[in-house]
Amino acid sequence: MKIQTIQAVNAYRMLKELKLSDTKEAIMISIWKNMKTLRPYSESYDKDSKECEETLNDSEHEDMKKRAQSMTEKKRKADKGIYSLTIEDMEEMDSLNEYFKTYSEKGRSYFQEMEKKEIDVELDTIPAKDMLHILQGSGRSFGDMEYLNIMID
Repeated sequence: MKIQTIQAVNAYRMLKELKLSDTKEAIMISIWKNMKTLRPYSESYDKDSKECEETLNDSEHEDMKKRAQSMTEKKRKADKGIYSLTIEDMEEMDSLNEYFKTYSEKGRSYFQEMEKKEIDVELDTIPAKDMLHILQGSGRSFGDMEYLNIMID
């Protein structure tokens, strides 16, 4: 079946959190097989995410974070009435806002591309009744079935 990478990642993360002590052996094996199938996609996604973040967090980014902290402090003081923002401060805020907007767009664009990439996987199906029982036994909500719908029969 073809699914998006983010579906594999979310399903794997959810499967890792399930408590299976009261689960039928056949269902446990199916879940284990599905985890084994999905793990490489989740690990690759996590690795790529970290690398993307490190790539975007260059020395300029560190400098911009420091400048943003300084500006936040000035704004806090201005809100308390112990500092008056200058024209230069306002220009600095505009510059910082533009930088972080562009930074966010770059990251979001990369992650969206990575998340939407289609992969082909073979997963064991699990009856909805059994999956609901497992989720309830794990303290998860009915809404969490959404993450696992790629393997629910």
